[in-house]
Amino acid sequence: YSQPFILFWNSFVRFAFFIIVALLIPALKELEREKHTARTDDLTGTANRRSLFETAGLEIERSKRYQHPFTLAYIDLDGLKTANDRFGHRVGDEILCAMVDRIHTELRNTDFLARLGGDEFALLLPETNQEAARAVISKIQSSLAEEMQKNNWAVTFSIGVITCLNAS
Repeated sequence: YSQPFILFWNSFVRFAFFIIVALLIPALKELEREKHTARTDDLTGTANRRSLFETAGLEIERSKRYQHPFTLAYIDLDGLKTANDRFGHRVGDEILCAMVDRIHTELRNTDFLARLGGDEFALLLPETNQEAARAVISKIQSSLAEEMQKNNWAVTFSIGVITCLNAS
């Protein structure tokens, strides 16, 4: 170095850069954790309404671009309030979590389950036509009925399905 001061300045700048990076990494990790929390239902661990709307918007755009169908299903639990009143909210929470677990076992990795709130859920099935949707929903309905019967929970399901063949 032509001047001794340059050595100290370079060392200081490198050290300052190291400190800034060391402080930013935990902040970025916390930001990523908050982003995940904002899109996840606390109780069931599945996606929430916000996450569904974001994902559905992307899927609609993909469907427009590639002319692939997609299916959206709405699932409402019938009798959950009665189970909550009769057995307590802990059992109601168990019912919701068991339902989510059962549905996830029937879905592909590309399918998307979200809790809209309370006892309402939505399924987004990308690249799924009517016949395939009918098969998937039938499997889900049977699996859920089996789970409810196994645990003696008097809960049934109302399921509505729509398949979009052309999202334009």
